[in-house]
Amino acid sequence: MTIYCVGCGNVIPWDGKGLFAYTCRCGATLLMDEKGNLIMPASLVLAIAEGRTPAHIDYYVGKSSYTNKVKDKAIEMLKRLGAIWSWECPECRDKVVERTALEVKERLYPFELHPELKKLVMERVK
Repeated sequence: MTIYCVGCGNVIPWDGKGLFAYTCRCGATLLMDEKGNLIMPASLVLAIAEGRTPAHIDYYVGKSSYTNKVKDKAIEMLKRLGAIWSWECPECRDKVVERTALEVKERLYPFELHPELKKLVMERVK
């Protein structure tokens, strides 16, 4: 089975053996198989099962501008469950923008940023 990152579309290396937990370089933890079926991290499965609001959207789909139908549907689902982007969160916004600006400056984040986050980062970098 081939596994892909929902956040950027990259193939995730896994031999299918043992337990599996993965965070992609784009920051995503939500994965999919070749048919587009979601492979959810335990934190999201538990949040849904317990009726809790999931973590910030970018925790699951990363910070990249990459998009596809599966990612769009995942974002819609997360929003329905009450999740927001970390840069929309009053408690997290400054830290996320500052950290992302540093990652961009040091060329540690190899993807094009989500447009909303990119705008905030560019304002910080000026």
